[in-house]
Amino acid sequence: QRLKSVRTATAGLPRFERAVAGVDCPLLDPDTRMCSVYAARPLTCRGMHSLSREACEADDAAPGKGDPIPQYESHKGITRSIAIGQQLALMERGWPVAELELGTALILALDDPSSFERWLAGENPFETAEMPPE
Repeated sequence: QRLKSVRTATAGLPRFERAVAGVDCPLLDPDTRMCSVYAARPLTCRGMHSLSREACEADDAAPGKGDPIPQYESHKGITRSIAIGQQLALMERGWPVAELELGTALILALDDPSSFERWLAGENPFETAEMPPE
């Protein structure tokens, strides 16, 4: 239900507007405010970190309005490098490569258990979850 709610609230929004819309990630447990899939979280989430709880809380209250959240730049760079390496490897294998909207992609995967196998076979069952280009 949270996946569908977030998809409805953010449908068609460009990346920045989506980021500052104040809509929680559908994988965030609303009771504990913790990631419900932390051990298996996506790479993008693994790259997110902060050196200041106060800066995170201020950004959560007013997304994109204050100072940038202090982070280790090397950590962000490593995460970006891993993502680029993964994309290049997928492209070499001829598999579809695109940035996906998490909630929509998860709905597609959960609604069709064969979607991953279809993707491996060269189909693009996640096409409707692709983020539009900037």
